[in-house]
Amino acid sequence: MNIKLDHNELITMTLERAPEARDTRSFNVNHEPVYHAENQRLFSVLFDLSIQAPTVTIDIVYQSIFTCDEDITQEFKESYFPKVNAPAIAYPFLRAFVGTITLNAGIEPVILDTMNFTQKGDIKE
Repeated sequence: MNIKLDHNELITMTLERAPEARDTRSFNVNHEPVYHAENQRLFSVLFDLSIQAPTVTIDIVYQSIFTCDEDITQEFKESYFPKVNAPAIAYPFLRAFVGTITLNAGIEPVILDTMNFTQKGDIKE
């Protein structure tokens, strides 16, 4: 099966400047594959991201949409690709988005940590 990242979409975002700089920094990202009943050759990785940086709080829901040249099977859904590989491919786009949006907002750029999706994927071989 050939798979490609088709495009990325911002679903929702809230960005609030902190009234004064804080010493705290927290970062939480969850992701899950989403399958589309109307198109059996399409799936998304949905990211839910919360950031608390010294000067800003950001909450984002963002999706990366992948297309396949074959219908998605149950075997594919249970495989490593949608749980680990696809998020690892898509995450740098989310990371760049956050850095760019904070820079363009006149806030100190927020650079997200890199992630090991193999550990987050909870894959059992």
